[in-house]
Amino acid sequence: SLFARSVDEAVSHLAAAPPLGRQWRAKRAHGMAGRGQRPIAPGPVSDADRSYLRASIERDGGIQLEPEVDIVRELAVHGMLAAGGSLRIGPLLEQRCDASGQWLESRALAGAEPGIAVALRAEAERVAAALHHLAAPVALALAVGLGVALRGLTVALGGSEANANALGLLLPPLAWGLIAYVVLIQQRRREQALVLLACAVPVLPVIVSAVL
Repeated sequence: SLFARSVDEAVSHLAAAPPLGRQWRAKRAHGMAGRGQRPIAPGPVSDADRSYLRASIERDGGIQLEPEVDIVRELAVHGMLAAGGSLRIGPLLEQRCDASGQWLESRALAGAEPGIAVALRAEAERVAAALHHLAAPVALALAVGLGVALRGLTVALGGSEANANALGLLLPPLAWGLIAYVVLIQQRRREQALVLLACAVPVLPVIVSAVL
């Protein structure tokens, strides 16, 4: 498997036969249930495949290349990650997809081997922890910056120090959860970066004034 960050890197990797199966499967970042995926035969890449690779890399910063293998069974768990880090994980599900990998239905799975459920839950917890550790500190820093910016704006508009301090302390906990939530529900890294950038704009005057 390879996460290719350029078209040349992807084309070079696809030129060789996969270690398993007969062809490659290209997966766009954050794709799931067969959507955003494309089977590609090993060897020279067609113009259509090259266009798909280029568009995917330009949009998401890269594309995942994996051998396409025969799927015997697809099992999954879904979870909801709160801004504070708490995780709620649903039951073990079995997915049914069509020949192209597009999702058709999911149903609760009964009687699965205990080790499978434990392994999937552990992986879900690992991914959730990684997401939380990435989003929460950045969101917290921006929320504090927004609080400081709001305090400064209140004073500049003629508000009292007491009101400015109260507003500056009230905003961060509210903004923290909201920013983290909005970042986590974005499907692409670029969209996550745009959300963080938009939140950082009001903080820039605070940083500049502190430096100067």
